[in-house]
Amino acid sequence: MTKCQQAQEGIDGLLDSLDKLLEQANVPEGRVHTGENARKSVSIQIRMILVQIMRCIIHYSNHIAGFKAEVAPMERISYCEDQLNIILTDEESLRDLDQQEEELECLGSIGFTNSKEPY
Repeated sequence: MTKCQQAQEGIDGLLDSLDKLLEQANVPEGRVHTGENARKSVSIQIRMILVQIMRCIIHYSNHIAGFKAEVAPMERISYCEDQLNIILTDEESLRDLDQQEEELECLGSIGFTNSKEPY
């Protein structure tokens, strides 16, 4: 399997996850969700997947030099629902470096092993 196929499978997996979350968003509120992300609201989980997809697209386009100029990275945002702005909290900033790496792992080797190498 080529690196591009690995990256495509990773993006396809994210899109499948997004579809499942959208189905969950249409479930009546009385139904209880279980699993690892049960403590996060469905809307936050959807936001996290959308941001991850955008970051992967940006990373991959820079990797293959798909645009005339390098695409600037997305600004990091908060996933806390109890604040009015999207600026990272101090607590989130500490975890954010690990989260940034994890977000790109679905791209396979392009995401973390050789992300700086040209296509």
